[in-house]
Amino acid sequence: MKIILTRLSIGIIIFLLCMTGIVACSKFGKDKNDGTLTDETDGKGADGKGKKNTKKGNKMDQGPYIEWNATEKLADKKPEKLSIDADDAKYVPISFVCEKGKDENYNGSDGGADYESVKISVCYDTVDDPAGLKAEAEAGAIPAIMDDYNAWVDDTVKSELARAVDDWNKYRKKNPDSYINLTPHIGLYLTRSDTRVISFISSVDRYNRGFAGNDYVFHGHTYDAKSGRELSLADFFTDTDKLAELVCVAMSGNYDGSKEKPKFQTDEYKDYIKANIDGCRDDGNFAWAVDPVGVEFVIVFLQKDDDLTNKYRYRVYVPFAMCDGILRDDAYLVGYDNMTYINSDTIPILWENAVAVNKADYYDTFLVRKDGKEYLYLCNDKETVVYAKGNDSPIGRMNGVATSFSNRPYSADPDPNRFTVKMFANIVREEDLKSVAKVGDDGVPVLLEPYHLDEWNFEPFMATEDFEAEIFADENATEPEMGIVKKHTMLMFFRTDGKTYIDMWIGDESKIVRLYIGGDDEKGWTVNGHKIEDIIKLNTWIEE
Repeated sequence: MKIILTRLSIGIIIFLLCMTGIVACSKFGKDKNDGTLTDETDGKGADGKGKKNTKKGNKMDQGPYIEWNATEKLADKKPEKLSIDADDAKYVPISFVCEKGKDENYNGSDGGADYESVKISVCYDTVDDPAGLKAEAEAGAIPAIMDDYNAWVDDTVKSELARAVDDWNKYRKKNPDSYINLTPHIGLYLTRSDTRVISFISSVDRYNRGFAGNDYVFHGHTYDAKSGRELSLADFFTDTDKLAELVCVAMSGNYDGSKEKPKFQTDEYKDYIKANIDGCRDDGNFAWAVDPVGVEFVIVFLQKDDDLTNKYRYRVYVPFAMCDGILRDDAYLVGYDNMTYINSDTIPILWENAVAVNKADYYDTFLVRKDGKEYLYLCNDKETVVYAKGNDSPIGRMNGVATSFSNRPYSADPDPNRFTVKMFANIVREEDLKSVAKVGDDGVPVLLEPYHLDEWNFEPFMATEDFEAEIFADENATEPEMGIVKKHTMLMFFRTDGKTYIDMWIGDESKIVRLYIGGDDEKGWTVNGHKIEDIIKLNTWIEE
């Protein structure tokens, strides 16, 4: 569903509504290399022992491997049965808040005449309402694990601020006339959170403004959610040789096997990935986490860009459906309703009637489980299209787009009982209207509240003529009265159902006027039965 309100040359607004008590043993920051990019990491081999790569004819001769020394062996990790059975697991919601308050105004000349000081800030994500999480009767070790995560964030914010100040001084010596604004981001990507397993990847993202290579640090964390025991890949997989092969397939995006010469499906890459897996690599350059549908790896390589060596991250998704024969017991199973953001390239593996789905038309994809049934959500820029197993055609649509911030690496997959949806609007300037929805009993999303704005930043509309409309006493009123909107009345956007109406504030009053939208592009649009250009105009000032 898209609402578009644009200004014509004569200043007319067109409304377009397209119908249709346990302490976990966490290891944050302990005995972990910070993953810092150094000159010594360039040109190393795949075995983690610093062997020089001498192969020619592909990008491997640029030295993408990062040297490391294995300190553990996956073969020594003994898998154990999880504390809770899959059928008994329950979803545990965890919310996060992104903060930008840890700033340091670093005094000193920043080189140019227009800048006298530089602001160094750290963006970071912490668990919201940890007290509420602890009150969850079945949360097990999750509150303690999240406490450790929050403590790690606090410590890392301080160290990243100190690092940024040191880097600022260093970079300024290289180029004293440059403006340097350093803003590292600290956060996590939560992939699974239930009473059986909690899994996420913590991260530090450093953008160095071209003075040094861009830097990333990733660490994976997966635990038995009841006991707090840290899990390894051995708890989920039995064959690391086959797993490494599947990672290379996924890294190539060759899920359907159609690529003739997939870039990463070589013995060299496979050996490198297998060495990372077998050596339990955890130095900031290799991490993994599980979700209800598969396992995600974050793999960092080096890349030459002009005079700099940057880190380049690959987010690689291996669905469990690819792993037949190498999955251990049932550790990967999830029995509760869930909504998982997936790579659209995995649709041929995860969806039996994928041939009916043109994934090129969509940019966000979710696999949804509700009451034992599976659905596929495909989102474009205006609507969410819903497929059900066994159906070649969509079973329904939602006006608006289901959203997940898990495609940014700092938040969680959505809760099927309450997830964010958005609708694109262009009212003078581009804005996103937001709402929340749930997965309905038939699998199609249901809005829980109207679309609205987070902030009041729309320019006002003006009534150019008197017109009759439903008027509510305030935003909470449910029964309107018919009234007259007077000419020159200022109207401010408030909310919409994304289908038939838009509610607007009336001037400085608390009253709400409801505008019913009709028509289409071809016949023209109407408001309460009137041509829109006859009664609504964007300009604040109306000439007599």
